[in-house]
Amino acid sequence: MTQIATAKAIMGGAMEQLRQNAQAIARHIGPAYLIWVLVTIALQWAAHGHITAAPLFITFDDGETSQNASGWLIALSAFIHTAAYIYIAVAWHRVALRPDAVRPDAGHLGQYLWRLVQQMFILVVPIIIFVVINVFASVSAITGAIYNQALWPLALSIESVLDFIFFVCISWLLLRFGLILPAAAVGHDGYELGASWKDTARYAWPLVWIALIEAGLWSASEWLVAKAGQLGEGAAFFVDVLTWPLPFLLGLSVLTYLYRGQADDAE
Repeated sequence: MTQIATAKAIMGGAMEQLRQNAQAIARHIGPAYLIWVLVTIALQWAAHGHITAAPLFITFDDGETSQNASGWLIALSAFIHTAAYIYIAVAWHRVALRPDAVRPDAGHLGQYLWRLVQQMFILVVPIIIFVVINVFASVSAITGAIYNQALWPLALSIESVLDFIFFVCISWLLLRFGLILPAAAVGHDGYELGASWKDTARYAWPLVWIALIEAGLWSASEWLVAKAGQLGEGAAFFVDVLTWPLPFLLGLSVLTYLYRGQADDAE
């Protein structure tokens, strides 16, 4: 089977998992997702008196740190976002792998968080490399554009292409090391980063295609949010809320599918 055919088989298996578990997703993940949406709206309303297109965060403008909300609201927002993503991820893995005991406990959530931290350590070096390359290329193109307005589209295109390549590379690394996440969700403590890298080695190239699809879905989501932003921040927020679960759950489903060993059929 060709690499593309293998990638299609893995993606097909991942999407079939989502289809087969649609009712369980609605029952176990839907309420947590709805609570996250309502709490996010409440936090944004408390900070600004209206719904914003972006979450509450600390920004850096011209080298100076600025906040778009109070410090405690930003901290609370970050905590709730992180907790919601982890709960949804763990609940999904358990829906597919432990349908008889879906509800995760604190131990599963804590172990999952630790596995995410381990992944972040793995990604530090490539993130630094790509950020440096991105900044250098963008600055070079924009500097040239200052003297020639016709180069502005080129500058923006270079930055967009580099961002996409960066996201594909990060997605691929997350897929290669990511089997530790469903393992943590079901309490498989002995499954480490090296085991995930080894077990996904035979799918290294198919996972490149899957990373491209994931990057494309996230880019499409961002494009839709930007288009909705023309109607207002509230519209952009709700489009974001409706679109990000698809690539998020699909990526998690790929990891679950590979962890279960069902991808053996794709060879």
